[in-house]
Amino acid sequence: TLLLAAARLWPSDQSPRLVGRDLSMEAIYGCKNNLAAVGLDTSDIAKGDGQNITFLEDGTATAVICDLPCGVKHRRGATPSVYDGMLREAARLVRPGGRCVLLSTRREMLARAVMQEP
Repeated sequence: TLLLAAARLWPSDQSPRLVGRDLSMEAIYGCKNNLAAVGLDTSDIAKGDGQNITFLEDGTATAVICDLPCGVKHRRGATPSVYDGMLREAARLVRPGGRCVLLSTRREMLARAVMQEP
């Protein structure tokens, strides 16, 4: 999973706080199992919409990593409003100087969302 890769590459001896949201319980179970297998905290991994992570305050995330819906399996979820919402939430969460990594094969939709003001 992306969170496991991020935790393994984290530039600190202390593990980062990992917060994960997905609408698929299968994805949530897989992520929790992968993180738990290497001893990482899974308490903030839950079913939910990544467009609305209300328990985190503005500017508190060092990094946001998002695998946006795209491709054949998730084509229905790959809409401009979903991309806009995910980017708005990422912009709210990332601290000044933080990083945002967005993955998508829908290049035009992603480029349009990124070019908009958050």
